[in-house]
Amino acid sequence: MSGRLGFIASGAAVVIVATGCAPAATPTGSASPTPVPTVTVTVTATTTPTPTPTVDASLLGPDEAAQVCIGNLTRVSPEDTVLGEARVEERSVLPKWLVLLPAENVNGPYTVACYVSENPNDPGNQAIEQSSNSVWTEDRIEFIMHNNEYM
Repeated sequence: MSGRLGFIASGAAVVIVATGCAPAATPTGSASPTPVPTVTVTVTATTTPTPTPTVDASLLGPDEAAQVCIGNLTRVSPEDTVLGEARVEERSVLPKWLVLLPAENVNGPYTVACYVSENPNDPGNQAIEQSSNSVWTEDRIEFIMHNNEYM
């Protein structure tokens, strides 16, 4: 007689196979060895893979933040012109990005400032500040990088 037993516990599969389990022969006067049961145990460990963290590609990076600011300027003041590259600074407070965009209108050059969140659906991403270039000193920019209050 042979038997097989399957057992699963705690993510491990254990199979016990009993072979050679015939009943012992009745001695008939000759000494023949009695079969000894053989037991084989096989353990198969299964593990659940640890999920790999994913990066949300929909989050806004510095280039996308600059594009949001340019889009806001175009929406609010379509007659104004962008004069050069956007300056994008990563802030230590939220919203994450400070975008300074040199622009010009009929009154002359000025700076557009946008505070852009990483979340593209954040309604705060729509706001812009238009001010004189002289307002944007390095001291003010450094202050705004770490504070949500104006100097």
